[in-house]
Amino acid sequence: MPRYYNNWPGKLYYEFDNTICETFSQAYQDIFVLSVLKGKKYGWYLEVGCNVPDYTNNTYLLTKDFEWNGISIDYLDLGQVWRVERPNNFFLSTNALTLDYRSLLSHRDVIDYVQLDIEPSNNTFEVLKRLPVDKRYGVITFETDYYTGGDSIRVRTESREYLEKLGYT
Repeated sequence: MPRYYNNWPGKLYYEFDNTICETFSQAYQDIFVLSVLKGKKYGWYLEVGCNVPDYTNNTYLLTKDFEWNGISIDYLDLGQVWRVERPNNFFLSTNALTLDYRSLLSHRDVIDYVQLDIEPSNNTFEVLKRLPVDKRYGVITFETDYYTGGDSIRVRTESREYLEKLGYT
């Protein structure tokens, strides 16, 4: 169920006109990405840990209203629902920790948005470290589950340090 983005709790980098009225992400990631990228149309994404194609999904708004395309990956076998709901997007059901991301992304120099969210958060960090560092990533959202405490606190700190060393803020 979408929510109206007017409930966004902070100031947006980019003020949208009436082109967006709802968010499909759990924590407004779609609005954040579009705000940082100034409402970019025809972008390209890599989504690792996507679940279903339209509910609490971080790329659904991008594909639905901004004509983005990309690759969505999930361990769950959700291919049939993806083929029905988002036939123009590529869905891959596999273990994200076993993928060769250099080969998977070989046809792209720039990936506008990378969404990383698999369980537990240390696995998300492992996927981040497997991404080719010579690619350019416009926006990265990385779920650490920091609020759960424990190892997630370490993952949040280490993932931020890793990204900062690569020049991301």
